[in-house]
Amino acid sequence: MPNRVTISANQSIGGLFVELEQTGSLEAALAAGVRLACEEGGCPAGALVADITAAGPGRYWFRHDPHGLLGDAALDCTSPADPAQSEQNRDRGPVCTAALPYMVRVPLCCADQDAGRLILLAPPEASEETLKTRIAGIGAALAVLMAAAENRAANPLSGILSRAAFRARIASELSRSQRCDDELCVLHMRVTYGHGDTRSEMTEPWRGVASLGETLAGRLRKSDVVGLLGPDHLAVLLTGTGRLGARIAARRIEQLLRKPENDRHDRLIAPPEFCLRVFPDDTSDADELCRAPHWRFETVVPADSAVRSK
Repeated sequence: MPNRVTISANQSIGGLFVELEQTGSLEAALAAGVRLACEEGGCPAGALVADITAAGPGRYWFRHDPHGLLGDAALDCTSPADPAQSEQNRDRGPVCTAALPYMVRVPLCCADQDAGRLILLAPPEASEETLKTRIAGIGAALAVLMAAAENRAANPLSGILSRAAFRARIASELSRSQRCDDELCVLHMRVTYGHGDTRSEMTEPWRGVASLGETLAGRLRKSDVVGLLGPDHLAVLLTGTGRLGARIAARRIEQLLRKPENDRHDRLIAPPEFCLRVFPDDTSDADELCRAPHWRFETVVPADSAVRSK
């Protein structure tokens, strides 16, 4: 006799794509997928993280969180309470107790490409392995939908690349820079659109940052490339450019963002955050160039051509 959990999960997955077919809305399907994953796993809350280099309540998308648990920093734990690990966890901040749910991060992969993470708050008595097994099908469906949302926003004809295409382009340019003994820089930029927590609701991810990317692509050199690394994470590959040149480029981009005509869809509610990754000074690895390990708040210095870090 078929497993009841499997039947339930399959019905949920089928309903997900039926809803997508009927509404034509990836956003509605993604929101429904998070809710169904919570229901199948018996989890009180869940959300999607599209930018895998950043996490936290401010980066959650399509959250299903009726009790507001995802905003509680005390729940940021990755495993159930285990007395044998208490000594190891003592120096890591808050330690989960048997009374609290714990956080599970489920990788979402589509065709061997990282599409993001599904964040679930699991009941304290639940096994992480069992939970991941129960929602495996829904996770696979969410990965496809996440990849589709990203690819819809990318527009190679406008010079806007998806994460996979951007990484491939960086690898190619890195090989050329190594042969020519030339510099190369990736300017990472994180922007915040909307008001309050509205970014977490059922809105279209990638839209604002893709629009901004198209604006920038039309003002960059032909050799420069714009990549979408997250719904609020944009990166610009600056060929033949070192750290100073990239800082000047960051200043010009910030000035451009101050122009009202470039705020097409949403209002920027905070200054952009920048991070520079330079070859060969910082790294010679393509994946590391795509990663923004430390965001810095950088502002324009009116009387100077540099960008000042706070």
